[in-house]
Amino acid sequence: MLELLTAKEMGRADKLAIKGGVAGAVLMENAGRSVADEVSLRFPDASRVAILCGPGNNGGDGFVAARRLLERGYFVRLGFDGDPSALPADAAEMAARYSGTIQPLDPALFDHADVIVDGLFGA
Repeated sequence: MLELLTAKEMGRADKLAIKGGVAGAVLMENAGRSVADEVSLRFPDASRVAILCGPGNNGGDGFVAARRLLERGYFVRLGFDGDPSALPADAAEMAARYSGTIQPLDPALFDHADVIVDGLFGA
């Protein structure tokens, strides 16, 4: 894996972007759309995607990726680990925009998945 920024550096980059006027929701939308773009590009024959979403902003990125992939005709299974009412504001907004089914995290999410997207924790 090519690491362009460490997690600490990425957090700082996000904070500076927000301080410079880019809304956190815009950053999240861009990140999730980029994940969906990469899935489409790297796995052109895939049709079934499992997306794992955690209780923070990484989960918000996952909700965006799931929504974008649904819009492109993929079969998406989204597993969420956490309390939806405790999501940070931007992640909660992205979860609300997702119209698919949300399931608890379970190994069955992986059944027949062509691609798995990790949006649990991290930067």
